[in-house]
Amino acid sequence: MKKQKFYNKSKGTGYAPFQIFSPYSKISSKRLKNVKFSFKKANEYVKKYSKKPKSWLDVATANGEFIHFLSKQWKETNFVGLDLTKEFLDCAKKINEKSKNVSFFLGDVLKIETKKFKSDVVTCLGTLPIFPNPTKFLNKLLNLVKKNGTLVVDGRINIYDVSA
Repeated sequence: MKKQKFYNKSKGTGYAPFQIFSPYSKISSKRLKNVKFSFKKANEYVKKYSKKPKSWLDVATANGEFIHFLSKQWKETNFVGLDLTKEFLDCAKKINEKSKNVSFFLGDVLKIETKKFKSDVVTCLGTLPIFPNPTKFLNKLLNLVKKNGTLVVDGRINIYDVSA
């Protein structure tokens, strides 16, 4: 069986997904109701280490399902989703259109202004392996976390529409 390549080298600093292959370029009410295990686990870690975060940055937010899940629980927290794929962010905005504490930005995490996006909590789920230089990427994430903040990184990529 020929292995499919799901990521192409972008002109940016990392890799950009081919959104046509991704289940996350479309809204799925099933996924919104059945929250992914990785989302729940990341939320548990944050609850353990951050009692009342004012700001939360989700890097590589994709279609915003994680923020949709979080914004219902953390009503006093301002969420920012960052992704470099416009199609994903279009879905994210639709999914979260009723949430007042949510905003989304199109951009490359390695090129954004750190000061503007610095947050109490920074999460990045399922993205680490697509970066050709993970050290540079992880250092950027660490720089985006405010002093005494929390960083949660899940490095597993799940290209299939299942909770793992």
